[in-house]
Amino acid sequence: MKTLTKIGILIFTMFSCQNKLDLIPISSKTDSGFYITSEHIEQALAGCYDALQEAKVNQNFSYMLTEARSDNTWQTTFYDDGQFCRFSEDALNTTLATAWNNLYNYINRCNRVIYYVGEIDAQESSKNQWKGEALFIRSLLYFDLVRIFGEVPIVIEPLTIDDAYEVPKSTIQEVYDVIKNDLSEIVNNNWLSTEIFPGRANIYAAKALLGKVLIYRSGYPLRTNEWSQAKLLFEDVIGSGEFEFFENYDDIFAFENENAGQSLFAIKFVDGTNEGNSFPSRNAPNEIDPSDFVFGGTPFRLHITEDIAKEIFPATNDFRKQSALRMSWLNKSGDTITNDPWCRKYSEYKDQINGPVSGLNNWNIDFILIRFTDVMMLYAEALNELEGPNGEALAILNRVRARAGLEPNPQTDKETFRLWMEQERRSEFCFENERWFDLVRTDRALDVMQAFLERQGGTFVNNFTDRSKYYYPIPQSVTDLTGIK
Repeated sequence: MKTLTKIGILIFTMFSCQNKLDLIPISSKTDSGFYITSEHIEQALAGCYDALQEAKVNQNFSYMLTEARSDNTWQTTFYDDGQFCRFSEDALNTTLATAWNNLYNYINRCNRVIYYVGEIDAQESSKNQWKGEALFIRSLLYFDLVRIFGEVPIVIEPLTIDDAYEVPKSTIQEVYDVIKNDLSEIVNNNWLSTEIFPGRANIYAAKALLGKVLIYRSGYPLRTNEWSQAKLLFEDVIGSGEFEFFENYDDIFAFENENAGQSLFAIKFVDGTNEGNSFPSRNAPNEIDPSDFVFGGTPFRLHITEDIAKEIFPATNDFRKQSALRMSWLNKSGDTITNDPWCRKYSEYKDQINGPVSGLNNWNIDFILIRFTDVMMLYAEALNELEGPNGEALAILNRVRARAGLEPNPQTDKETFRLWMEQERRSEFCFENERWFDLVRTDRALDVMQAFLERQGGTFVNNFTDRSKYYYPIPQSVTDLTGIK
């Protein structure tokens, strides 16, 4: 680790969802009186899963620091995501502070479960399952932290505020090592169930996440060449027979297919309980008439221009376009808008409202965090890096294309396959917060985004001239309190 640096993480004695977990202590003074039964651990673990709802979907930073950073969107006005898409943000941006504080807050929830579970009077198998789930969630959170900020402090046990000030900032390698080690411990010890329980981590999700982490480690900036290890993990998942490749792209996001074979792990949401999913409403235009979309939209949506839609789906007959984008909608003035598309994933299925919804941002639809198509495509990437675009790798890519109604790509070389995969991943996972991270790990972000910024006009391209912009600055509030930069 680097020279000891103070860190201001003013989040170690609070939990933000006490409406749900009202028995969880708000200070470490009450920890010993709470974490004493299996029911307490289950409650605390529910708080960890609740954190994923916020960190991966409902909090604005979940898309402002990811999808809004990519060439999939463009914010026409200078809101927070307008700064991010223009690469003009600085350490004063409040969204960065929100992301930093909340992610460490959520990590601390996991740390408490991991720390105290050994003291619970319960079967060893149950304790291992709880610990495995908490480690899995913590890995997801650290995976976001290291991809967003790069070098960050590592906190793996509950800390007091005074202790938190003295945590050193770690290198990207060290943070990734913690993630890899935690997930490896889960996988090697079989701490998670092979049964698929809705909304809870399972061993296949852990293997898939570990494989994905190894793919990222093998890319920029570490380049650790762990493709073969990732390949084996993906083979275990694919060969398990527990999951399936849906032949209809639209079916992936359907409420009626929740917990079906396309999903390795999905974040659970329930409407009407303050635990609803905001993704469908948040992506709808604020100007949309409620008669055209239930409860209307919000001002926080991702903006997708016609030109961007054409870039994501260069083939006009790509079936995924209809599933991913609503190209025509009615505004509150009664006008039909045809030049301002928006993301309709999870919100509509077969032109009907997709499942129960009880209010704005309160949908009863789970958000798939790890889906089978991602496992297959990452597996094909690993095959290409190890052996070139052999028959199996190309077959996977062309199966994804066939589902989209596209002609197969022919046999090619390794570099061309990489670019084909880049485009297919963009189309397949658009607006699911994958694109920016994909561009960074392949070290294509500078080239791709400079060309994109050039097309947007102005002098935006001057904001992104080197790889330092691959990561966001440490929030100014943290620097002011601790000196960490």
